Amino acid sequence: MIFESRVSLFLCPWNSGTDYFFAQNGCALRTKMSIRLFSMSSGDFRTCGSPTAEQQLQEAIVISAFIAVVDQSLVQTSPLSGYPVVSLDSGPYGFVSGGQRHAQWPHNYVGVTEAILPAKVMLATSSHEEVRQQYVERGIWFVLVYPHRSLKQQRLERLRGMERVNLCTGRLVSLLERGWDEFIESMESQKDCHHEVLQAGESLQDRIPLIVQAFTEAKQGQIVKKIC
Repeated sequence: MIFESRVSLFLCPWNSGTDYFFAQNGCALRTKMSIRLFSMSSGDFRTCGSPTAEQQLQEAIVISAFIAVVDQSLVQTSPLSGYPVVSLDSGPYGFVSGGQRHAQWPHNYVGVTEAILPAKVMLATSSHEEVRQQYVERGIWFVLVYPHRSLKQQRLERLRGMERVNLCTGRLVSLLERGWDEFIESMESQKDCHHEVLQAGESLQDRIPLIVQAFTEAKQGQIVKKIC
């Protein structure tokens, strides 16, 4: 059974305002965009209700971003290359009170990502390995953005500088110090996605034109998610 609903994209403060996430309620409204979503009870977000329905392809550019690659300034300078930027923080979807892992993770998070695909936005999302695997399994086109393996110290220094405005980054520094090589290797070996590897001094914004070009070519070749 196909049904239609309206939701809004709320860019809301999270972790002292340094990150933003998608939510349907429960936070202060910063920016709001209404989009129309079509979904099916099976969880498949297609709208092919008849043989004559036009095929609709994924419109959102999904960016699976490494830790601290997306920041508030990127959202504030939106739109980029004609795409409003939305950051979908995984925190509210990954955990429940007490730090327990959410029972529906990562399906709840990827489900929200999939629901946004009909909208022409640039959607910055988690780079968790299980999220990336779900993207591949569901046929979602995404770009994986991460720093070059040699930039460990540069990235750690950037995070240490952020600790003044976001205490949560202290835990991220420890996490990266221990697991840098493992995280980067996981991303380097990721298949079925587009890769953008940031070099010294580069930010995500520097790669936006290449990302848009890659998505445009993928859409022309119809290798993006088919919503209908």
